Amino acid sequence: MKTVVITVLLTFVSLLWGQIEYQPITGVLLEHWNTAYSTFLPQVHYFDSDELPGDIYELRITGIEVERDSLDIYLLGMIPKTDIPLLLATGGYRGDHNFTKSYAGYVEEEDEIRLSFQMPGSARWCSGCYRWNIEDESLEFLRYYSRDPSLEAMERVDSLLAVGSISEAIRELNGMFYPGNYYSSDEMISRLLVSINRTALEQHHAGNNQAAVDLFLDLADFFHTTDEWFQAFDDSLDYVESNYSQYMDLSDCVMIMNNYAFYLEQIDDPGKSLIVLRKVLDLDPSRMVAHLNIADVLWDLGENDEAEEHYIIYQEMMIESELTHQIPLRVRERTSE
Repeated sequence: MKTVVITVLLTFVSLLWGQIEYQPITGVLLEHWNTAYSTFLPQVHYFDSDELPGDIYELRITGIEVERDSLDIYLLGMIPKTDIPLLLATGGYRGDHNFTKSYAGYVEEEDEIRLSFQMPGSARWCSGCYRWNIEDESLEFLRYYSRDPSLEAMERVDSLLAVGSISEAIRELNGMFYPGNYYSSDEMISRLLVSINRTALEQHHAGNNQAAVDLFLDLADFFHTTDEWFQAFDDSLDYVESNYSQYMDLSDCVMIMNNYAFYLEQIDDPGKSLIVLRKVLDLDPSRMVAHLNIADVLWDLGENDEAEEHYIIYQEMMIESELTHQIPLRVRERTSE
């Protein structure tokens, strides 16, 4: 039964086409055709050329702006041996448009032509859907829709960072179109570090320091991370004068760095821990716990003289802060004073 209906419909359409005499474009539309780049006149892909009327072998679609965000839409038919197409149908469009990045296609299942535009500098697509009414030579407007894959990716990133799924969030970020138009790289690295630090602390409390370290290592996969993140700044002034400081206070940055160094020391990687701790003290020489941590790492590495210097600095800072009773016994045992 379905086959019979389709056959009858195609027969009816062919009869209609046989009765319609399409005319070459003229006036403003012809001027537009002659002056527009070919990319401004997208081909309607996937339309079966065997179902086109007469000698028409290809469909193109274009629009001329009549007012802001409003277009007259024209469906055009290409025929052999002429540079001037036939006018097949007209319709309207309201919404954002950008013919320099446009695409048109026929969706057979829905029997509709879709005209889509990608907005400049973004991943946002705006589309108008039409049904070609052959009898009255019109494009019946069906619906308008818009979507932005990069904005959708950002929403997924927000959800992933909230639960500490760092590697998944980074994959989403790396796969985005026009990422710089959706976030600042410095802001995103700071957001990643906040989520990493929070999740790493949970792993540490669960006794899994290797997992805590691995979270920080994931940051290297983010394509905006050109060097190891803790090596990005020479000193506190360098940090404060950077864009990065707009998104994370220096104190928060060195706290996260210090935590990372601690986890490295816990998995028996004192060499890497020492590198991070030296950078912590470059940025904040007054951080007491960093002097204790670097002293412990140096002591484990056999650098006892330098370790003792930091133990003494730590001890003096603790005494000045009236925290003498909290000084660990090993500090007293490892200093000559």
